[in-house]
Amino acid sequence: MTQDEIKLAPYEARLTELWERMVKTIGIYTVNVLMERAIWEASQKHPEMALIKHNDEGLTFDAVDHAYAGRPEGEVAEAFNDLTSELLLIMARLLGREMAQRLAEELQARISDEKKPGGEGKVGS
Repeated sequence: MTQDEIKLAPYEARLTELWERMVKTIGIYTVNVLMERAIWEASQKHPEMALIKHNDEGLTFDAVDHAYAGRPEGEVAEAFNDLTSELLLIMARLLGREMAQRLAEELQARISDEKKPGGEGKVGS
């Protein structure tokens, strides 16, 4: 695994986890539609986000990994955070704020765990 892949891994893992929770909650067809919209929105500011591939099998980040190779981690974090925010905003509009808030809290708990010593990886440094 390259240094760039390691840098992207926590962001990709969180997005994948959110994807999987959404699939369990609202189904793959709906999640594919919502992800398409969220990617479109995020790619207006971060064009590389349009390189994320998704289908019934899940998310693929190969092209994104290549596009962000050598880029500062802050730029990567901002792009993935914007995509996640767009996805949660869409969820809030469709399912209500409570459902989206619960997903956001679960995601934030994971981020906090990762930042603790011995967590899965450092984020945002």
